[in-house]
Amino acid sequence: MHAAFGPPRCRGATTLPDEEARAAAAASLDVLREAARGCVEAGVLRPDADVDEITDTLWAAAHGVISLERGGHFPDGRGVRRFRTLTRAAVNAFLP
Repeated sequence: MHAAFGPPRCRGATTLPDEEARAAAAASLDVLREAARGCVEAGVLRPDADVDEITDTLWAAAHGVISLERGGHFPDGRGVRRFRTLTRAAVNAFLP
């Protein structure tokens, strides 16, 4: 992906996140991963669903909408609606 889009950077950042920042991001992502695991174990999501795939898909969807909203592409509160629509669509891919 880096070849197509370049290295990941935040607006105005001149360096990549350091190890501490990556560890904090991973810890918060673990909350989402454990929620996905709980949904698989409870039968809400398919029993064969890959927890890491669910987590990565939801994470990517959220970041996409957030990036577009921050860039001014979703004015008038549309970002919240787009987030809900995209999250619903992403979760549907893992339903039984």
